[in-house]
Amino acid sequence: MKLSIFMATRNRPDLLPRAIESVLAQDDDRWELCILDNGFTVRTLIPDDPRIVYHWASATGPADAFQQALELATGDVVMPMGDDDTIAPHTVSTVLDGIGDAEWGYAQTAFQRDGTTLFLLGAEWSLERMREDYYLGGAVFWRRSLTDRLGGFDTAFDGAADYDLYLRFGEAHTPVFIPEVLYLYNDHPGTDTNVQAARQRDAAERIRRRARRRTVGVITPWIGHPELLPAYAAAVERADQVVVVDNGGNDDDFFSKCPARWMVAENEGEKGFAASNNWGAWLIQFLDGSAAAPDIVVFLNNDVQADPAWLDAVRADVQNGALYGPSIGTQTLNGVPIPYVEGWCIAATRATWESLTVADGGFLGPWDQERFPKPYWEDVELSLRAIRRGIELRRAPWPIRHIGGVSTRTVPGAWDGFNDQRFHVEADLKAIMEGAPA
Repeated sequence: MKLSIFMATRNRPDLLPRAIESVLAQDDDRWELCILDNGFTVRTLIPDDPRIVYHWASATGPADAFQQALELATGDVVMPMGDDDTIAPHTVSTVLDGIGDAEWGYAQTAFQRDGTTLFLLGAEWSLERMREDYYLGGAVFWRRSLTDRLGGFDTAFDGAADYDLYLRFGEAHTPVFIPEVLYLYNDHPGTDTNVQAARQRDAAERIRRRARRRTVGVITPWIGHPELLPAYAAAVERADQVVVVDNGGNDDDFFSKCPARWMVAENEGEKGFAASNNWGAWLIQFLDGSAAAPDIVVFLNNDVQADPAWLDAVRADVQNGALYGPSIGTQTLNGVPIPYVEGWCIAATRATWESLTVADGGFLGPWDQERFPKPYWEDVELSLRAIRRGIELRRAPWPIRHIGGVSTRTVPGAWDGFNDQRFHVEADLKAIMEGAPA
């Protein structure tokens, strides 16, 4: 594992060498320093060290400069640094040893003026406090893959783009906090905070007023077919939470290739599609490192191919009171057409899913696992039940494709479910025609 410390510098030749020296003084060699220079070139001040990457480019402001610096990074973990600040000699080792399984984290920052520490920044994590004010300081670090999924520094919040970024992190994942000073902030008249105070206040206020980023959890039952993993992993790259319900059929080390942030839970109970989905829905509320249960839950097959941006569309489209999916089909029973969201990809808000759960209905979640232990018709029943409760079915043109029929072939007796289970939907339809309440 390597820590990429990335820095944007602009016309501070008197302060930059001190910042670089603090990186060179690290007691752990697992680092690189990426410097984006968008001012008068300071190339002659950069030591000849293979671990230092220097690049000159124009930038529209601090957020753009730091984003360009971040894109130079090749490490597994990244950490921004001001060109007028320094870090403690044990920062690299402490960060790499301390991040553990977390997606991101932070340590304490000493706020210094003329070499004297005035106070410390950084305390135990509180999302509520973070939404009111930025209090983390400068010692923030994260897995490089996190910004790949959630996006980087937003130039719309120039002056407080770090606040915006870390708030997005915190709304998706709980950070690890290291109660130790790793970062030394150097307060002086020329800091961005002092020079651009009004701009920072305006950006921070806009961040506090904006709508909270919505989180998406994905639940997928899995049996066999290891060849599907690469395309599936790409499809769920931007999910905040992923639960894979392992129903067997793979080598012991198959799921060791999955991203560490996934929860892979071996299924020792009922292995049907409906039961596996229900168990995943229960598990997703208790994922380690999650700030809360996701706002939106997607039940997704493993035999899919997608542009990772489809989950951004899910965040934007899915609202309370509807089931969403890229494909809406129709089954005709006794001459009555029944529309349904096809079960390979169904999304809804957590509140909508909860409204479909019947506590005394013999099953644990929104799927009827008692009457539908095998594949087929469970998505038709779910959609029919939703319609009866005033929940709409909406087709969403998301950029995702179902390969189709791949996973079903692996389930023993799957095709029996098509004939064995349709009578449950026929019975429900008959009850509706007879005026039974929803």
